[in-house]
Amino acid sequence: MDGLSAAPLLTGGTDPARHDHLYWYRDEKGVTSRANAQDKQRATWLAEALRKDRWKAVRFAPVRDRALPDDQWQVELYDLAVDPGETSDLAARHPARATELVALMRSSWRDQYPRAPFGRPWRCRPSPSPEGPSPPPPCSPTARRVPGPRPPSP
Repeated sequence: MDGLSAAPLLTGGTDPARHDHLYWYRDEKGVTSRANAQDKQRATWLAEALRKDRWKAVRFAPVRDRALPDDQWQVELYDLAVDPGETSDLAARHPARATELVALMRSSWRDQYPRAPFGRPWRCRPSPSPEGPSPPPPCSPTARRVPGPRPPSP
């Protein structure tokens, strides 16, 4: 799971790590009729959401095309400090805030998201060979992955 380290909180630190904003992207094709009804018949539409401070913007594309111009998406805006259930859409009353968060959605999208390795590193060990020991080959479908050495403790 991606996220921020809780280590500063566990070790007595006073400055926990924080994200500037949180971004979500949804591209669901198979949903239940109940979920679709709760989402105003938009559960199978492309959707993006972004939360920054007390504000959350959600937008829905009526066709499956991320490159659709911004003015063709349906945008909703919520003030989560007073409306945590997201029942009152404020996009019409705060258009500048909605536009700001939509721009942040656009800049948050990545076609590919590089991930840092997690856990212990892996190394390859050759499968037993009838010819006897040989130098370790690069990882291959017949190689067995085994845990590498543990990193030193701090």
